[in-house]
Amino acid sequence: MQPPLQPIVRRLKKRLRNYALFFIAVVLLTTVLSYVMALRAPEKVTVTASVKMGQVETSSLNNAESAATFIKSETFRRMLSRDAADLLPEQLQTYVDNEKILTLSLSGSDASSLEKKMQAITTAFLHVGQQQAKQWKRSLSSQIKNVKRTAVTGEAIIAKQEYLFDLKTRQQKITEPLLLEQKKQVMTMSKNKKALLGFLVGITLDLVLLCLPELLRKEEFSLENGPENKKQ
Repeated sequence: MQPPLQPIVRRLKKRLRNYALFFIAVVLLTTVLSYVMALRAPEKVTVTASVKMGQVETSSLNNAESAATFIKSETFRRMLSRDAADLLPEQLQTYVDNEKILTLSLSGSDASSLEKKMQAITTAFLHVGQQQAKQWKRSLSSQIKNVKRTAVTGEAIIAKQEYLFDLKTRQQKITEPLLLEQKKQVMTMSKNKKALLGFLVGITLDLVLLCLPELLRKEEFSLENGPENKKQ
């Protein structure tokens, strides 16, 4: 009695010899196709920018979460330059790192366009923060001048000095928002890795094609007894 797997192995070897060129062609085809697709596939680019919030008295832009809401608003979109005129709200992702740090992210395939859009966004936001800081500084400077010109006597002199100190302290605490960094990240699988993946897919496909006829055979095999006798 022949070992139960010997007929299967014999047929697999015969099939491999007869269709060797076909199996080789399958592997070559999947490898070449994967490589060509890697050459033509667009890169996925992500541009990120980290912005540190300023400190301007009671401005909502002091807080990263409030700033993220403002950046996605229609009011802010109208402030953008032509480079970001076609920006959709869902394209811009915001991540609050902490109370003072906000990270912005844009993804797509056109690196140059993404970088211009991100620059337009950060420029517009920084401009708003800078204008708020300048307005508050001018307001506090005006108050300081008015207090200095006010003539007082007696105990009011001490109150005047305390008020001046408070105004100057508030003025010194005012800071403008700052762009910490803007960077680009290209995410793509290398051409060689994609070709290797295509090679492995071809090998897998060859194995399937090689063994599939055995799975479709009508004769059922028992690992102990070999082919089962057909019923008479």
